[in-house]
Amino acid sequence: MASRSMFQTFIFLFIVLLSQGADAQESDSANALKSAAQQTELAWQTLQDYLAEPSANKQTAKQLRKNYQQLQQQELHLLNQLVESQAQQEFDTYIKPQSLKIKSTVECQRLETKQQCTEKAVRSGLENAAKQGASYYVEARSTLHSSRVETTDNIDIEQTFSEQVDMQAGAHILRYDLLDKQFDENPVTSEREVMVRLNVLVAAKKNLQYLQQLKDKYRNQLSVYLSQKVKDDNQYQTININSIALNLMKIPAGQFVFGSLAGEKSEQPTSKQHVAGFYLSATEVTNRLYQECVNELACSSTFVTEDAPDLPVVNISFEQIQNQFLPWLNRKTGKQFRLPSELEWEYAAKFQYNVKEDICLLANVNEDSCTQVKPKVAAVAQYKSNSLGIFDLAGNVAEWTSSCWLNHHKKRVNTKSTLCDMLVVKGGSWYQPAFYARPSARIGRERKSQLDTLGFRLALSY
Repeated sequence: MASRSMFQTFIFLFIVLLSQGADAQESDSANALKSAAQQTELAWQTLQDYLAEPSANKQTAKQLRKNYQQLQQQELHLLNQLVESQAQQEFDTYIKPQSLKIKSTVECQRLETKQQCTEKAVRSGLENAAKQGASYYVEARSTLHSSRVETTDNIDIEQTFSEQVDMQAGAHILRYDLLDKQFDENPVTSEREVMVRLNVLVAAKKNLQYLQQLKDKYRNQLSVYLSQKVKDDNQYQTININSIALNLMKIPAGQFVFGSLAGEKSEQPTSKQHVAGFYLSATEVTNRLYQECVNELACSSTFVTEDAPDLPVVNISFEQIQNQFLPWLNRKTGKQFRLPSELEWEYAAKFQYNVKEDICLLANVNEDSCTQVKPKVAAVAQYKSNSLGIFDLAGNVAEWTSSCWLNHHKKRVNTKSTLCDMLVVKGGSWYQPAFYARPSARIGRERKSQLDTLGFRLALSY
């Protein structure tokens, strides 16, 4: 005869809080996007009508096309602003402290004192409060016990199995008050239990993964109001990797001036270059995404910071990216992700670049005018995005490119990265002044370099 019992506390709570105020805000956002979409569509139609005229001239057509492209970018930029604003507002509500009335009843062990049993009931009540206070989802830690009793030739054999379930509470207990406690004892069986009532002040943890999920939710909701041309041009796409959203922004093909006469000698001479269209990840690759590669034993885990999932992953060499992370990611997605070339990276950074923009709003850099505190790396997407919806091209962490390093721009650097010892790094970091965060700024790093100021982002061809 065999009997088996198992207890498992694995709870997932999904609560979506909708209010009239949120509905009104969504309506305002929809109207704003509809208005921007109408302007984009009108500019597109004006351009097409003019091109159909026999007397159309190139200069006017060029101006109309530029006007249309600017409105298209403004529409997408408005979408990004609305997504950020609404997601942050709901997130702030989510982490706001709340007071909960909790009732908790537990059985007392035979040798437990009333005080010990009361403490156990309070702990159980606080765990429940943490679960409720998380509002969105809960991760708890529990031990699973499984016991089996077998009878073989009238000999009972008992085996006990234990398994640890890894989960983390989703809320902070800020304060609690014990309002009432009651003991109940069965005189026949001597079984005892205690019931406590608690008033608990609890606040959800600042779960940045949830913030990103909110952004994805509002992006999906608001994208339906975009103009058809923006939708058709597919300005961005989202790829999910193990439930982690990887947002890619579309970089249109075009020409730009590569290099700078105002920078260092390695940025010269300047030249006009054409760049084919491609996708670039909206943020640097985070610890959260890189950890998935580590979990699947495809990437080394030496420097991944698990307790800071939304910081950009750093201390990763060019060789680790090329030989570990990218092969894993491409197997997972069926796509051909890669590092951007220096040309692509600089083109994206200079796209509608405004030199008068306040660097302190755009970049996490080591400038006294920006911060009075000790500089350090920040979570991705904490600073203002550029007109393409891309974050942190300037500052935070410098970024690997796939281009071999030469200390000049006298010729196109198109040597295969497998054949060179040093690669171009772009963007500057939290440790460096703003001078190194300029789009044209560049530095060479050995392919095996691992620095706490150096990360990377992803590129994908059309």
